[in-house]
Amino acid sequence: MQYVSPGKVPSVSLPSIREISAAAVPPRNGVISVAAVDFAQMIEAARAQPVVDAMIEHFGLTEAGMRDIVTHSGPHFLQAHQRWMDRRGGLHELNDLARSGGPQQFADRPELVEASISEQEGRVYLQHLFLDDAVVESVSRQIAARLDINAAKLGKLMPHLATLFVGVLCKSLA
Repeated sequence: MQYVSPGKVPSVSLPSIREISAAAVPPRNGVISVAAVDFAQMIEAARAQPVVDAMIEHFGLTEAGMRDIVTHSGPHFLQAHQRWMDRRGGLHELNDLARSGGPQQFADRPELVEASISEQEGRVYLQHLFLDDAVVESVSRQIAARLDINAAKLGKLMPHLATLFVGVLCKSLA
């Protein structure tokens, strides 16, 4: 499955997230905003499709269902990321994560989808991004209602989406 944003044609040579966002949104206080980049582009640029395929299989989703989840969760993750960068020390935290190399494994190793480490790390990333479990639950309910899918299933998927999001983000910074 290939994620293509509506109305966009995939290119052969994919730009980095920095290039995409720099072209779309000028840096603010030296921080590049990823608000104009969608999650599907990030997955494609990081070549993380095998991880997405593993999530589809592990959670019993369809390709179309996963594409919808990525499309609808992306803006929430991107907005949360921007708030993280705007917080004091947020950029430093993200750069430290990227230098550690840890998060990138979640964009590169599909076998981690079934490992408990992915869910555990995902919960930590969700906390960094959204600051509050109630916000994560609210976002999950909103997406589930919009897509008419089981909110509990989406709630179990959210930590894995968070590891994928932070993984592809850190991979672009490394």
